[in-house]
Amino acid sequence: MYIDIHSDTKAIMIQLFPWTPAHFGISNAKIFTDKICSISEIGVVPVSDLTAMIGLGSEKICSYITKAFYPLFRNTIKTALIIESTQMIIANKGNIKVSSIASSLNCSVRHLQKIFKNYIGISPKVFIRIIKLREVLDNIVYPDTSSITMTQLAAANGYYDQPHFNNTFASVIRTTPKNFNKADYLLTLKK
Repeated sequence: MYIDIHSDTKAIMIQLFPWTPAHFGISNAKIFTDKICSISEIGVVPVSDLTAMIGLGSEKICSYITKAFYPLFRNTIKTALIIESTQMIIANKGNIKVSSIASSLNCSVRHLQKIFKNYIGISPKVFIRIIKLREVLDNIVYPDTSSITMTQLAAANGYYDQPHFNNTFASVIRTTPKNFNKADYLLTLKK
C-alpha cells in the first residue's frame, strides 16, 4: 500500500476492497456502489474520532485507521465467501465464470449472486467484468509491447471477438478502446 499524506491534508480518501463493508456489519452495500461517501454516511466510526488524524504523518494515520476500524471487524461465513470469491476473480484477472467460482466454494451460483448483491452491491458477473476491464486498461496504459493491436489485446484478455470487447469496453468506460485517452481518467499508477 502506498500512501502520500501531507501534514496539512484535510481530507483522506480510503478506497476499500469490495468485500470490506461486509466486515463491518454493512449488509446493504448497494447504497455505496459508485459513490464517494463521507465517513459520517457510513456510520461505523464516530467522525469526531477521525478528526484526530488531521496533521499526523502517513504512518500514524494508517495506525489510527487500523485502531479505529479493527474493533468493528466481523468475520462470518458470508464475508469469508466474499473474500475468497473476489480474490479468485482478481487472481484470474476476470477470466473465470461465476459457476466455476461457486463450484470451487461449494455453494450455488444463486447463493453467490445474492451475497454479492447484498454485500458488494453488484453481481459477481459485473465484478468479473470490472476486473477484466481493469486488466485491459492496464494493458492499454502500460503495454508490455508497443505493437499490440486492440484485437490482440481483446484475445489476450479473454474476449471472444473484437465487437464483444468494444461493446463491453464502451458500456463501462463510455468510449471505444480506440478513442480511450488515459489523460481523461484518474488511473492507478503501476510501479
